[in-house]
Amino acid sequence: MSPKKQQQPAGGSKKADHKKKKIIEDRTFDLKNKKGANRQKFIKAVTHQVKFGQQNPRQAAQSESKKELG
Repeated sequence: MSPKKQQQPAGGSKKADHKKKKIIEDRTFDLKNKKGANRQKFIKAVTHQVKFGQQNPRQAAQSESKKELG
C-alpha cells in the first residue's frame, strides 16, 4: 500500500483570502468613510460573516487560537 496524502488546510490559501477580501470590499463600498454607528456595525457584521461564515464569535475565537497554536 502506498502512503496516504495529507490534506491541506482549507482556510489557508491565498486565493480564498483574496476572494473574501474582494467580497468585503464590494459589500462595504463607500460606507467606510461615512459616520454613524449603524453603518460601522454593518461593516463589522459583513466582515465577520465573510471571514468566519455563520459561526458565533466564541467559536471564531476558538478556531483562531487553534490556528495559532498548531
